[in-house]
Amino acid sequence: MKLFKCRPLSPDHLLPDPEQSFRSSVRISQYRISSDAVFLPGFPSWNYLPFSAITDWEIRNKTIPTHGCCGLTLQAPALLLRYDGGQTYLTLDKLEQAEQAAEFLKDIPGKGMCITA
Repeated sequence: MKLFKCRPLSPDHLLPDPEQSFRSSVRISQYRISSDAVFLPGFPSWNYLPFSAITDWEIRNKTIPTHGCCGLTLQAPALLLRYDGGQTYLTLDKLEQAEQAAEFLKDIPGKGMCITA
């Protein structure tokens, strides 16, 4: 149960009822995606990015530092969302999750898959 209302990442693009959109969303890793917005976990509430605010998107590899003694890094698939107020990454566990999230964004122009092996 959520205690606080969802907050928009883009104040120029608001959903009429973000709580209803959140309830109808599908969970993909730690994120939730509905038919009209992407929900990102935040504190103390969820943040949302409406599809109307997204100008471009792509799936790419993201390098994650382990901050250990050996200086190793991990590669993880990520969905990069660019919007009018900046950009945000959805770091996912598997490439299949990135492809599942991209299915929701198919009507928004984007570069698609930009992962190189």
